[in-house]
Amino acid sequence: MESVPSLGISIPTLAIFVVGYALCAVVGVVTTGALRRRRSAAAPFVVSTRSPAAPVHTSWPTTPWIPPAGASQQGLGTSRSHVCSSASHFRCEAAIPGSGRSVCRCGRHWAGTRQPCPCVTERTMGDIMTEPVAQLPTAGELVFDTFDRIRRRGPIVPIELPGNVVAWFAVSHKAVSEILAGDGTVLSKNPRNCPALQDGTIPADWPLRALTDIDHMINMDGEDHRRLRRTISQAFTPRRVAALEPRIQQIATELLDDIPDHKAEINLVSSYTTPLPVRVIGELFGVPASEQQQFRIWASTVMSHLSTGDEIQAAMADMLGYLAELLGRKRRTPGDDLTSALLEANEANGLTDDELVNMLWLVLMAGHETTVHLLGNAVVTLCTHPEQLAKAQAEDRWKDVVEEMLRFRSSVAAILPTRYALQDITIAGVDIPAGAMVGWYGGVGRDPERYPDAGTFDIDRDHRDQLAFGRGPHVCLGAHLARLESHIALSTLFSRFPRLRLAGDPNQFYGPNFITCGPLALPVLLEPSA
Repeated sequence: MESVPSLGISIPTLAIFVVGYALCAVVGVVTTGALRRRRSAAAPFVVSTRSPAAPVHTSWPTTPWIPPAGASQQGLGTSRSHVCSSASHFRCEAAIPGSGRSVCRCGRHWAGTRQPCPCVTERTMGDIMTEPVAQLPTAGELVFDTFDRIRRRGPIVPIELPGNVVAWFAVSHKAVSEILAGDGTVLSKNPRNCPALQDGTIPADWPLRALTDIDHMINMDGEDHRRLRRTISQAFTPRRVAALEPRIQQIATELLDDIPDHKAEINLVSSYTTPLPVRVIGELFGVPASEQQQFRIWASTVMSHLSTGDEIQAAMADMLGYLAELLGRKRRTPGDDLTSALLEANEANGLTDDELVNMLWLVLMAGHETTVHLLGNAVVTLCTHPEQLAKAQAEDRWKDVVEEMLRFRSSVAAILPTRYALQDITIAGVDIPAGAMVGWYGGVGRDPERYPDAGTFDIDRDHRDQLAFGRGPHVCLGAHLARLESHIALSTLFSRFPRLRLAGDPNQFYGPNFITCGPLALPVLLEPSA
């Protein structure tokens, strides 16, 4: 399937980390009302046969559509030499939600004629599967530009994963809302409901099997999911999170106190936005301070786009072995921590040690990595939007800052595979075949169909339909903790250093990572010279 876009990512297991983020962003079910069932002979799950060396744009039309003689295209002011090809049709910004129709804003008719521009087209699965899309992301492309480019394809589009396996990305607020709406009867979280994973169509050495083959609650539906979630929910309570506030404040203050020279340029990622979430989640689960850095190294190896498959598998094995040993320690000597509380709650639920270890891994990974990037993104954004920073400082609006950051710049670029179509379905007007993998893109908060001036950072927005933490049975367990950490960290930082500013071009702080979205380094001046 040469027409399906390639991710262009060299990492062999790029989505292992997505398991962790999935705890805070996905729900595994869709209602029959939101997704219309349909009967179709559409092909089920697809494994692309495109050679890795094949050009991405092999399906672009070779015969462009030429306007009628004497015509110019209204809205563009172009001459008769303007070429309107199908490639440009789907760069259109407008779409009629739910209709399956894309309407080009370049002009409704060619000037001087009654002939409509063919940019008004019906969107079918065949159309979408043959439309060209560049790599995700392309070299040097900013994450916002990637999302805008993909969004112009439609509400949900096919993407080629490593190993030439095709999955579907939802990129509109409407499409993601439909995916997050239901009861597991149409889309399943369980990979056993993906025929291609079970029958060998997707080979056993497919890179993402490190994600799909793990037995944890992100990969479960119904009672299996409820049994696991019930155990962690009994331990990870809102009261326990609220009790952390004084300690989070203390950690934030200590980290800023430890910065030796407030006049020099520092890297805020290594000195503040990373160690704060690592220490909070480590202490919460009873990981000793001397062992927290090693866990961070393992986590960084697992998620890095530079890690080899062997390195990732070794880090995974070391992490799981460490967590099994931590469970044993807490059994012998319980403490006032979440791991001990989890063991106590499990006395009535009967989870196996493997299930407990996988749960610890999931929550520990989710509990710090996304917050690291949320904090880094917030510092960059506030420094580049000084009027919003001034409002937050003057009015103590840090909770609103966090909500707008979750919308404006998600900590994760893409989330997949998250679920599997149990039958042919329609999502936001796009037909999806049975057996397909379905995920969603983290930039959904910038969908202009939902948010006016979506590219504007505005802490006065209404965030009542925030999708960053998911909805329904799989809604993020750690949402309260992430919000609490973030508003404390940001308010403490900018209260201590109200004149903090960036020391460089913020676009250079980010790397081409498909999974996460956060600055790799964050050079700042805490107390810049006048």
